Amino acid sequence: MSHIKGLIVLAGAAASLTGSAFAAEPTVSRDEIRAIVSEMMADAETRSSLLQGGGSAGYDGSRFFIMGGENNAFRLNVGGFVQVRYTMNFRDDQGASGNEWSGGFQNRRTVVGFSGYAGGKDTLQYNVRVISSNGGSLSFDDAFARLGLGDGWWFRAGQYKPAFLKEELNSDVFTLTADRGVVNGLFTLGRSQGAGLTYETDNFDFAVDFHEGANRQNTSFTNGLTEVNTTTNNGNILLVPAAADYAFAARANWIFAGTRDQLKDYTSKQGEGFAGQLGAALNFQQSANNGARGNPAAAGPPVVPARFDADQLVLGYTVDASIETNGFNAFAAFVGQHTDVNAVGVTGGLDNIDDFGVVLQAGFRIVENTELFGRYDWVYVDGDRGNNQTRNHNFLTFGVNQYVMGHAAKFTVDTVFSLNRTGNDANASRFGAFLNDGFSNTTGLLGTNKGAEVAVRAQFQVMF
Repeated sequence: MSHIKGLIVLAGAAASLTGSAFAAEPTVSRDEIRAIVSEMMADAETRSSLLQGGGSAGYDGSRFFIMGGENNAFRLNVGGFVQVRYTMNFRDDQGASGNEWSGGFQNRRTVVGFSGYAGGKDTLQYNVRVISSNGGSLSFDDAFARLGLGDGWWFRAGQYKPAFLKEELNSDVFTLTADRGVVNGLFTLGRSQGAGLTYETDNFDFAVDFHEGANRQNTSFTNGLTEVNTTTNNGNILLVPAAADYAFAARANWIFAGTRDQLKDYTSKQGEGFAGQLGAALNFQQSANNGARGNPAAAGPPVVPARFDADQLVLGYTVDASIETNGFNAFAAFVGQHTDVNAVGVTGGLDNIDDFGVVLQAGFRIVENTELFGRYDWVYVDGDRGNNQTRNHNFLTFGVNQYVMGHAAKFTVDTVFSLNRTGNDANASRFGAFLNDGFSNTTGLLGTNKGAEVAVRAQFQVMF
């Protein structure tokens, strides 16, 4: 601003000299010049970065660069984060089916987000995130707006996470382990497109969403016309259906101690007071069904496996609890899913399928910025899904967090143990049918038909 003030003073001096040089013209007094200069300098002090009067820009001291309008009626937050990870996977002898060791770097997530409000923070809010996962192409994951209805009620619409699993709803940067766990990876709804209502007070919140079904981000409405397909040779029905005609999700949270800000993550600082929350949620969806496809090869060996259409009614449910106090944190969740399948061309063993998951997690800061943690995931896969030799699957995760600047700069090193076979051969487990690139990138697990499997993850997270 000093150079602007200098220019103003020079302009005032020039005006004074001009008045003296041209005596024939009306002169401007020194007092008038001082008044003009004073007014211009005062106006310059109210402006920043060429914003209009009353505007502001800068860092808000947390995680966003902000730009605001006059009277704080408009605000734009710009921020993001990067998660760089190195993963090593060890499996028992895979023979011809694969390597015993796999490893490498990945940019697990690179995110730039834009959020804010227009017309006041209680009037209209918006949130848009651009993300590159695992070094892939850019895409939108969050893209929604909220309209304030008053008295704690909001209407929201767009693409977001339907109100179901707490572990999924907590931000990517606030996980206790390097990433979300096995149970969440199998039962999550991910993101979907839809609309809903939310209600929030200091110690209670509730949300209900009408959405397109699990994992339905960046899709057209015509994608819902695709029937759910799977192969008849092993009878697997995926835990999360591929498409839905319609879906409803609802969740309620009660904060019985502490504040919402404390419970947005899982960690607790030394000396921090007690905070606790209980939550419960439901999700119901019906899949699309366009009628039987039958075998695409009329004669001889099929070119691709014979397929059938399955009309699925899926009911997911969960309860969870979390506490934080004086460096200690704990989280527990139970998830269940009932699937009623009406499959054309397949007889027996496919209806009334029930799968379950349990999460037990805890952490403790042994010193101010160093935290040890452990986690147990248990998954029960219904035997009616096929010739399943292993229904119970157990996973252990333990590691350490080093907080350099809180979550804004954090190192995490952990190890994930799969204590059961997770492959997809005839004598192992149908759990292998649920393994995919997204699941493997999250957990580091690739699946094995023999013995145990171990994944070691080292991650550096930076928020900006």
